[in-house]
Order: sequence, then structure tokens, then C-alpha cells
Amino acid sequence: HMRAGGFRPIVFLPHGLWIGIFLAMSIVAAATMVLWSRRHGSGGLSAFGWFATVLWLLLVLILSKAVGALSLTLVFVPLLILAGVQGQLLCAMIVAGITLFYPLLRGAGWIPVDTVYEVAQSFSQERADSLKFRLDNEDDLLERAAEKPVAGWGSWGRNQIYDPYTGRQTS
Repeated sequence: HMRAGGFRPIVFLPHGLWIGIFLAMSIVAAATMVLWSRRHGSGGLSAFGWFATVLWLLLVLILSKAVGALSLTLVFVPLLILAGVQGQLLCAMIVAGITLFYPLLRGAGWIPVDTVYEVAQSFSQERADSLKFRLDNEDDLLERAAEKPVAGWGSWGRNQIYDPYTGRQTS
């Protein structure tokens, strides 16, 4: 994919954003292994080897131009290092709560999407347009989900939005 005057790799996944999230998870896992190796000794790769892996993956993430995944990495790796087990569990509960309640809060209009869009515009119009496209699509899908709020649409893509003339999926 073209991004910021260069290319964003997609490798074996359908989109470059998936690569960013995959790399972010890999960095957090490698950082966990750094801590594990320091506390319990090396059962293979040393702490230095895992740290080199973290740096290499971080470089690849930066080169992949996935700002959202890089932001998540820069939040979760220090949290992993600085927070104890209780802090990590609290953080995991907060992330799970946000994930579970985001559609409800978004549908109720409690998420300040216009403010988020304006912040994205201050960084890059291209990224802001990408975010705006996703937010507009999210609005359409939330409107579709509101048509069957109790049982939902089930499977087979019935929750998606289709062009009534061509039958092609538009969401």
C-alpha cells in the first residue's frame, strides 16, 4: 500500500494495518521475554537477544508506517516494564471494558469522534481522511446494528451493508 510517499508492507495479511498490529503484539511479547529472561535466566535466547529482537521489530514497525500500532506499542511496553502484575491486570480489564463498551458508547454519541478527527488532521490530512472513512463506515454499521438491537443479524454477512442496485458490499 502507498503511505506517506512510500510503501506499507502487507506481507501475508490483507491490509497494512494488520501488519502493524501483528508487529505491535510481537514487540510486547518480545519485551515480555526480555523481562522473563532477566528474572529466570535464559532458556534459549538471552535477555540481550530478546532486547535486540524488540529493537529490530520496533524498527520494522516504524518503517511500516502504522502510527496507531506504534502508539499502542509505546503505551503497552512501558506499562509492561513499569507496572506489576496487579497493574497489568487492571490495564487488561480497562482495555477489555473499552472494547466491550465502545460500540454502546459510540452509538450513544459519547465518544468525541469529531475531536479525534481534528487531532488526526493536525498530523496528516491523508491519515485524517482514512480515519474519517472508517468513522463514517462505523456510523453506517452502527445504524444497521440498531435495526436489530436484541438478537442482532446473525452470520452470513447480514450485518453488512449492500448496494441495493448492484448487490455489492459497501461496508
